[in-house]
Amino acid sequence: MPRAARAVCGFYHSTGKAEVPTSGVLLSFFLMRRRCAVFIRNQGGLIFMSKAVVFFAEGTEECEALLVVDLLRRAKVEVTVASASGSREIVSSHKVHITADALAEEVDYSDVDMVVLPGGIPGTPNLAANKTVTDTCVSFAKSGKKVAAICAAPSVLASLGLLEGRKATAHAGFQDKLAGAEVLDTEVVVDGNITTSYGLGGAIPFALELVRQLAGQAEADRIQNAIAYRH
Repeated sequence: MPRAARAVCGFYHSTGKAEVPTSGVLLSFFLMRRRCAVFIRNQGGLIFMSKAVVFFAEGTEECEALLVVDLLRRAKVEVTVASASGSREIVSSHKVHITADALAEEVDYSDVDMVVLPGGIPGTPNLAANKTVTDTCVSFAKSGKKVAAICAAPSVLASLGLLEGRKATAHAGFQDKLAGAEVLDTEVVVDGNITTSYGLGGAIPFALELVRQLAGQAEADRIQNAIAYRH
């Protein structure tokens, strides 16, 4: 059976296996590129795309944030850029003007699979000061949902007690703030449902790892080839 037909009958994993068709439901969507690896959640007979929220704040490091948004969207993950600064208009750490999709307080997190905290100064302390951001991180971490942070932002997770007994990394200037963690000075560290990276130099492998988690290894490989990332 062609992939498109199998995608309509059930849904298609990055493994190339069609799942058992949902009962009495006709799924109609446009099959993009080679596969629909992100159509992986089956709730009540309906298939949903993976969803991620990337928090932005005044002073967020724009490359760390936007690389994640870019690569996840290439993987057809539904990404919401959520402002933690009370306005959808944000100025990044290097004075790039960004318009968020929503305020952090407006987002429904019930069906979100992952939240991501970029670094940057003063972006990181601004994220830490937002109760919706911190409450959501705690809720996700404790419920087994995915939480990711890069550069200075893993320090926010540490301040919430979420890195206790876990392996983690952060920018060299913030590694001493990872209270309770086993600190590794490597590009990307995955420990259970928490992923950390040490900074802008690790932003592409960090984003590719998040693609792998939400859309599968094959999709991460496809995007790595598409962007000519050869490291």
